[in-house]
Amino acid sequence: NSTTGNSINTSNIKAPSSFTDIKGWAETGQNMMQSITSSMNGGSSGSMGGEAEGTYIARDAGQFNAGPNVVPADGQEVKSPTVKGGPPGLQPYLQAKLYRKGTLKNGRPKYVSDNPAMNAFLTIESSGDAGVVNRLGYAGLGQFKAPAWNEASKYVEGGLPAFSTYGSALDPGLNFAAIKGYMVANANLLSKYGIPVDHPAHLYLAHQQGPGGFAQIYRAAKGGGSMRADIIRNMKNNPPPKDYLQGPLTPVTYYNAWLNR
Repeated sequence: NSTTGNSINTSNIKAPSSFTDIKGWAETGQNMMQSITSSMNGGSSGSMGGEAEGTYIARDAGQFNAGPNVVPADGQEVKSPTVKGGPPGLQPYLQAKLYRKGTLKNGRPKYVSDNPAMNAFLTIESSGDAGVVNRLGYAGLGQFKAPAWNEASKYVEGGLPAFSTYGSALDPGLNFAAIKGYMVANANLLSKYGIPVDHPAHLYLAHQQGPGGFAQIYRAAKGGGSMRADIIRNMKNNPPPKDYLQGPLTPVTYYNAWLNR
């Protein structure tokens, strides 16, 4: 797994002086790239957030809960390939649908999901902007690069087309399927690590940090195991909403903040 490497004490990590906005997440993405080697390691997807709106993520931007799917009023459904596999608890997310609803400030369409947890993914990653590419090349609704895209493709019926930053990754239906496919891949690994996949925040943090990176954070938060320096850096560069962070940023406060988001 990804517990090898240099370990450091996490007890003195300080919270950022201000909550990082979505555009700022894109600027710090190079810290994630050091861990892209495989889906077993932290940071195997972009997860830096988009540059579409450049606004702070609101408290009500999309909650991580398993509430019922609600079709958005006046939304136009976008077709997306079917994704299968993973533990039974994933089915509400894999059955979620994507809708085009409204327009962003930049003039591009906004995309939302009928599933609250999947909508949170879209909001945090890209503000629902299918056309966003950050300066490090992470693209689309789920902010993907080729390694995570290719892993996700294994669980998409018929597979995904080859990754293209300004092509396939910007297709909203394909990218939405990639989010689901990567969720299945991550859930399978988290299950092997002994980490529950019954909370959507676990699934999101595996998307954000990579399953191996989140596994280190989870174990540290539960009082066992150290964290590599790059995983700590990734954690600091992707802080939870400040309304949910209780005290200095540590694995415990980081994990609890996202869990309660």
